[in-house]
Amino acid sequence: MEKVKVAAVQAAPVFLDTEATVELVEKLVTEAAAAGAGLIVFPETFVPTYPDWIWRAKPWQDSGEYYGRLLEGSVVVPGPVTEALGRVAREAGAYLAIGVNEKESRGSTIYNTLLYFDDAGHLLGKHRKLVTTGPERLVWGYGDRSTLTVIETPFGRVGGLICWENYMPLARAAMYAQGIDIWLAPTWDTGDDWVATLRHIAREGRVHVIGCAACQHSRDVPAGMPERARCTPMPMTTGCARATRRSSRRTAACSPGRWSERQESSTRSSTPPARARGAAPWTRSVTIHGLTCSIFR
Repeated sequence: MEKVKVAAVQAAPVFLDTEATVELVEKLVTEAAAAGAGLIVFPETFVPTYPDWIWRAKPWQDSGEYYGRLLEGSVVVPGPVTEALGRVAREAGAYLAIGVNEKESRGSTIYNTLLYFDDAGHLLGKHRKLVTTGPERLVWGYGDRSTLTVIETPFGRVGGLICWENYMPLARAAMYAQGIDIWLAPTWDTGDDWVATLRHIAREGRVHVIGCAACQHSRDVPAGMPERARCTPMPMTTGCARATRRSSRRTAACSPGRWSERQESSTRSSTPPARARGAAPWTRSVTIHGLTCSIFR
């Protein structure tokens, strides 16, 4: 099995602008590939944005324009946007996993979907979030077990679950049963509880876990959007990217501009810890602007 360098991307999409967000994806993927990344992972529903307003907006009152623009910018799979993303992966020569808001060619249901592309630009599979969380049910439909996808790569089997569906034991079991090696956990969540979740999956499944959230602020939302001040307080999120080695309680927690090691004692260092002879693989993370590259050793 080949070794791989993984990039967990921390960035803000161009709010509800699919074309501009895809251009941003191309820029970030190119940068990651130039740094040697062979697998590049983007946050939950990066294209065209995570609908953060649902946690504050009044249903049926002040979120209509937000939802309308989200539906308009959602992605038909396969379709022109997936062709563009496939071209990005092919030109970078890297595997790409990216969250999108997906819609079907007919109807108005939107899905929270994770897409997988190989280094030749082929769309290998997709996963729709099984059960959406809280007010997410106002914008997204439900997935089903048919999209519990694991893809074959030269560096192992890659798959994962989206955000809080990682708390679903039977969904995790279905992924483990497929022999998954690298677990992707794109999310909107942050904090120590979420880190504990990634650690648990790494130990339970004996897998490498990559978790990343978007870095988005209310300043990224156009000034003309209705109820902007109330629906998108500052900041919307301070998301982070995390890489957890299998069979470990340690997590590499990376945020723009620094590398830090999180342990029980909350110590920090500018370099990764020394690896004892015979120890399980560790991850070293290098941050370039908002881009975090994690190397499995």
